[in-house]
Amino acid sequence: MRKYRRPAGNAIVIYCHSLADNDDHVLRAIVKGNAGYMLVSLYGNAASPANKAIIEKAEKLVQQRGPAKGKRQSLNVIYYDASSAKVWG
Repeated sequence: MRKYRRPAGNAIVIYCHSLADNDDHVLRAIVKGNAGYMLVSLYGNAASPANKAIIEKAEKLVQQRGPAKGKRQSLNVIYYDASSAKVWG
């Protein structure tokens, strides 16, 4: 059995998720982690109310993480079109 060594330090990909308050426990773990990038999917018009809420929540996570310090990376968000990901084949 492989031993767990450390959390991901590269990127987190979020696909079709609203970053809703009911998942704040997961979002707090992202803030405390060391992934340098968070890729967040948006579906449809980026200016829609739902997508604006997702963007606002993601940017809040960036602020909560703060600037790079020591070995801890800052969090950079990249938004992508959810329909561009062909996850089901």
